[in-house]
Amino acid sequence: MKSLLQRRSALAWLAVVAAGTAGPAHAGAYDDFLRAIARDDAATVASLLRRGFDPNARDPKGQPALILALREEARQVAEVLIAAKGLKVEERNAKDESALMMAALRGNLPAARGLIARRRWPSPCRRPRSSPSSSAISNICVSSGGWRRAAWR
Repeated sequence: MKSLLQRRSALAWLAVVAAGTAGPAHAGAYDDFLRAIARDDAATVASLLRRGFDPNARDPKGQPALILALREEARQVAEVLIAAKGLKVEERNAKDESALMMAALRGNLPAARGLIARRRWPSPCRRPRSSPSSSAISNICVSSGGWRRAAWR
C-alpha cells in the first residue's frame, strides 16, 4: 500500500514538473485564423487558406469569416476571402445578414463589387427595397452597373 501511494505521489509530482517545463500551449489554426481577421492580417489568412483551411469557418458566435471580416472592417482579409476558392458568398449569420449586406452597410464598395462579380446567388439587385440594408445594396448595384445586368422582376 505504501509503495502504491509513493508511486502516485511521484507520478503527480512528475506531471506538475512536466506541465511547468512544457511551455505555453500553441493555438490552433482556428484561433490563428480568427486573430488574423481581428488584426486584418491578410498574409496569415492567405497562408492558412493555402494549407487547406476552410474559408467558410465560423466564429464561436456563428458569424461566417467573411461577414466577420467585413463587420470588423478588415478590408485586406475580406479581399483575400472573397478571392478564396470554395467560399460560399451566400452564407448568412443568425440575423440573416449576408456578406454583401455587411459590405454595403460598412461602405466597402470594392468588397461589394467583388461579391457581386462572384454571382453565386440570384442578383441582389432584383430584390425589392424593404429595409435600410437592402436600400444600401440597391445603391451599390447602381454604382457597380448591376442595374444593367439585372432587371427588376
